Parts: sequence; C-alpha cells; structure tokens
Amino acid sequence: VGDGELYLPGYTLYRCDRSQCGGGVAVYCADHLSCAVLSCGSSASGVEYLWVSIDSRLFSSPLVFGCFYRPPNLPSQSVHDVCYSMEKMMITKKNLVACGDFNVGMADLNKPYS
Repeated sequence: VGDGELYLPGYTLYRCDRSQCGGGVAVYCADHLSCAVLSCGSSASGVEYLWVSIDSRLFSSPLVFGCFYRPPNLPSQSVHDVCYSMEKMMITKKNLVACGDFNVGMADLNKPYS
C-alpha cells in the first residue's frame, strides 16, 4: 500500500512496513507538531513496533509515542518484548505513551498463547 492511499490531509504518516507480505505499524502526527521516528522494526519473537518523538509547546520534554502489534498465537513470552522496548525508552525519555494491538486473550490465562 502506497502512502497516497493512506494520506490524511493535515497529518504526516510514519510507518514501519513488514519486509514480507503486507502489514506493519503506523502512526499519524498532526502537521503542526514536530515529529521524528526514533526506532522501528520487529523483535526476535515477531512483535512489531514504531517509536515516534513528538515535540510540542504543551510538553516540557518531547512525548514519545510507541505503537505495537503482537500477532495472534505468539507465545505469551513475547509480551516481555513489548515491556523491554518500553523500559529501554523510559531510561532516557520522560513522557511515554504506548498503545497497539497486543492480541492478549484474557479469557483463558492457562493457555501459553494468551
């Protein structure tokens, strides 16, 4: 999918595409904000991530925004990859927000893929 198909007036698209057969993670930032990609990729277990720094006069220091995708049926251990990524950012960044699709099934916590 090209950027033109995802275009939203007044926003800049930051994306981290998969290297194979579609997908990935993306973040839109309003054009009046100063934004930059800090890092993107996927962990060894397959969790995809994109970290974007957002500068605004509303914050005393940049807001760091993390977008995650954990594919279904990954071992629950892969959630630790998300936590590790956040911990690395929190060492040097003050304001942090993380969101995404974690595909964590809370119905049966005894399943190894919850």
